[in-house]
Amino acid sequence: MFLTNMLSDNFSAWTISITLSLASIIPHFLVILFAPFIQKYGLYYILKRLYQFKFIICIISFLLVKKFNNQFIILLFMLTNKSFSESICKHNNLVVADLVDEDFYIHNRSRPLSTIIFGFHALFTKAGQSLAPIFGWFALTNLDQGQIINQEIKNYIFLLAVCIPFICGIIQSLMWVQFSLKDSYLKLVKFGKQKIKEFEYV
Repeated sequence: MFLTNMLSDNFSAWTISITLSLASIIPHFLVILFAPFIQKYGLYYILKRLYQFKFIICIISFLLVKKFNNQFIILLFMLTNKSFSESICKHNNLVVADLVDEDFYIHNRSRPLSTIIFGFHALFTKAGQSLAPIFGWFALTNLDQGQIINQEIKNYIFLLAVCIPFICGIIQSLMWVQFSLKDSYLKLVKFGKQKIKEFEYV
């Protein structure tokens, strides 16, 4: 919707469709690409860099578009932002799995509460995924139905498309810094979980 309203004058519908298709495929390749780095540096540090990358790319794209007013930069920004945002979401289950292990270790449970924790995670994330398009749709359809999409409106749409990921990236980065399940503590949790399971088998 954003791409169609902003770039339909400069790019064909086929080009926009290809861009959207790539934005759905690239995150899967990014997950595979990040896998060895996660094993080497840990999930916490990779996601930390991805959150930082989100708001940095917003700043760079905004400055480049203001300076050069190049529609291709907008297209590239939308593709990059969506691809990396989706790849971050695809790593969320790994974070939740670590939280399940932590709960299992701390409370010395006989079995992990995987279903409950993953269920609560889905309860909030699915609601967010549903509300975000609603707000975006409201922002665009709030314009008069017969109003022509002029340059001023396109600038407004681009500003909206940049500001939301920028604000989200900053909030996510600040919150992610508080995440304590990492480094030596994460290793302790994994080791403790393994010991509990070995004790149960004895």
